[in-house]
Amino acid sequence: MRWPRPFVDGQAPPQSANGAGTSGTEQTQPADNLIRGTARTPTGNLVEPYEVTLRLGEITSAPSRSDGQGRFTLRFQDLLAGEQAQATLTFRSCGFETLVHELSVRGGDYSALEVTLQPTTDTLSGRVLNTSGEPIPNVRVLARNNTASATLEIMSTDTDGRFTTRCTRNADVISMRFQHPLFIDRSMLAAEVNGDWNHVTVTLDKGCVLEGTVLDAFGRPASGILVRAALDRPSSHETAGFQCEDTSDSNGIFSLTGLSPGPIELGFWSAKAKPGSRALMTNFLVMAEEEPTTETFSLPATPD
Repeated sequence: MRWPRPFVDGQAPPQSANGAGTSGTEQTQPADNLIRGTARTPTGNLVEPYEVTLRLGEITSAPSRSDGQGRFTLRFQDLLAGEQAQATLTFRSCGFETLVHELSVRGGDYSALEVTLQPTTDTLSGRVLNTSGEPIPNVRVLARNNTASATLEIMSTDTDGRFTTRCTRNADVISMRFQHPLFIDRSMLAAEVNGDWNHVTVTLDKGCVLEGTVLDAFGRPASGILVRAALDRPSSHETAGFQCEDTSDSNGIFSLTGLSPGPIELGFWSAKAKPGSRALMTNFLVMAEEEPTTETFSLPATPD
């Protein structure tokens, strides 16, 4: 027996007039099978967002996201018309228990499904502090699903540095990222949390500041120059080392905050540059000092 290869698609499967799929000699051809449905809370409200995976035999599909209205669509091929198989659907959503649902599917048939997700009280909450133990308000907190690389929830800390997510404790799928313009970004896996899950304490290190001036080839202030800083790590992914950016003002002045001490790579994009053009790149060493680092950068006569 050939197990189907599941994938996401919004197209309905071809069916005969009676809705039972094709017949006759066409039964030896692979048929389409479609599973659509919704996820609701015990009170009947739609759950949004959530992810669902489909497993048939030894094959598991990539996670599929709900469509924004609490609905999902899964379509798979290579199951012969009339051929039957056991499917396992797994639903995950912040604030709800993971649900594993099994159903029997048949090639050429349409399956409609409605599931109920149970809320959980096992949520992640905590407080973000600086190295002096003082709370940091307005820290951007992102909860991510490592399996699908999708951001599930975004929130900010309150005036006391506290945050509460709807994400459940699941070390296999949840990671956190903490961002603030004046502090160095920090990422944390759920598996790193020790002690009380409801009282996580996160400490952020104060970032370095680079205050610079951009001059054109004639020594005049260059305004409207996009300056972007990234960690100078050749082995990193292109976007993995991104730290911050700013645009020079009418005096050519820009300010980059929350920088990690050490080597960084600076990119300069002219406002007159053509879309997709390359930036002027330069390496710079950021020192871990209390006072901002100041530097002047001169652009070539014809910036790329």
